[in-house]
Amino acid sequence: MQIQEEPTLYRINKEADKSKGRMIRKANKLVNSRQNFTLTQQRAIILAISQIKATDDEFTTYRVKISEALGLEEGVSLKGAQYRQVREELSKLAKTSIDIKSDDQEWESINFISRVRKERGKDYVSVEFSVHAMPFLLNLKGNYTSYFVQNVYKFRKAHSIRLYELCKQYAKIGSRIIDFGLLRDILYLGDSEYYKQYGRFNREVLKPCVKEINETSDLNLSYSPIKEGRKVVRIHFKVQSGVGPTKVLQSRKTIKREASETSPVSGAIPQKVYERLVGKYTEERVQFYLELLTKRPDIKNISAYLIKALQESYYEEDFRISRKVQEERLERIRAKQIRDQRKGQREEISHAFDLHRKELLLRYEQRMEASDIEVFTFLFEESDNAQERKYVKEIRAGEASRLAKNFCVEWYIREYGDKADVRLLDVKHFSKAKYNFDW
Repeated sequence: MQIQEEPTLYRINKEADKSKGRMIRKANKLVNSRQNFTLTQQRAIILAISQIKATDDEFTTYRVKISEALGLEEGVSLKGAQYRQVREELSKLAKTSIDIKSDDQEWESINFISRVRKERGKDYVSVEFSVHAMPFLLNLKGNYTSYFVQNVYKFRKAHSIRLYELCKQYAKIGSRIIDFGLLRDILYLGDSEYYKQYGRFNREVLKPCVKEINETSDLNLSYSPIKEGRKVVRIHFKVQSGVGPTKVLQSRKTIKREASETSPVSGAIPQKVYERLVGKYTEERVQFYLELLTKRPDIKNISAYLIKALQESYYEEDFRISRKVQEERLERIRAKQIRDQRKGQREEISHAFDLHRKELLLRYEQRMEASDIEVFTFLFEESDNAQERKYVKEIRAGEASRLAKNFCVEWYIREYGDKADVRLLDVKHFSKAKYNFDW
């Protein structure tokens, strides 16, 4: 019997890069965060996040190809100068923080990426996320946004990725109203006097980004300003999902999975009701209540019941217990992650110290003269330490082992070397001076 082939529209392109078919999951607090990453840095972060599984409880090290971070087609190679420039740009990720809105609506800065490691001769960088990023990327049960890498991979504007995520979060609702000042803030344009004028912002940021999103992603956006008098105060985005050209790369199974992994809000209550409740009771609490209520088939008007439940604190005890359990679990994971990170840092520093020490010993060994060696043997020939007396015998016999030579040279450095070099003979001082790491 001949098997009927699946229609082309739903067939996955077998030649498409697997990384572009992976899914991104971000907590909505992260989606709404304030970031100042370049396009290349954003791609690298997205490619790293796409390697996190939905069931992961802790981070590992994620490899990101430099060519993919640049958005290059397969087979396109970089020139040496470009390659080094991109590697340097990605290395700056570990020094860049992001700002998350706290429950009291204040921006809080967190270190998002703890480490980016470059390996000589390799075409990738290794990325490690900070423990502070755990609540926003790991084991997300609700209140998150998901999308496929391929939907943002072809963007050529850094703000397009951020605007896409902000609108994707409300794709199931179909629209999003966002404060004009907040949007500029999220895009890291809030301090720019130039973009405080809506006309310039619209012309140079909104229009090009919306055009790019509509042409290359699964979203179709339209928008209109909301004014108070003559001043634009908010922007109303209308969001239509599943209409873009990247849909041809998804199978029926993939499309179904994407739909099932969106935030549990999913249009269960009107957007304005949801936003007002979040402002009054916090998003985490509203989501907890909403998840419970959407599982109850006996409730016909979820909005009304949700308002009453929050006002009367129906599930507050359950919420506190759930939050405490979640915080304790995250604390255990963070503690383990910190231990693992410190272990990895110690190993890296230890390796660097060994190289530094070898170079230092070799440099001072070349300075030593025969008279210095005579002084050394005189001082240690009657040492109380048997191993030190053995080193003296080896040196006098002209059969000094590497350990004997190193011991002799270290003595020379401590007696006659530069103070800075003497301090750096100790791994603790080396670690603090070179890496600002307490050994």
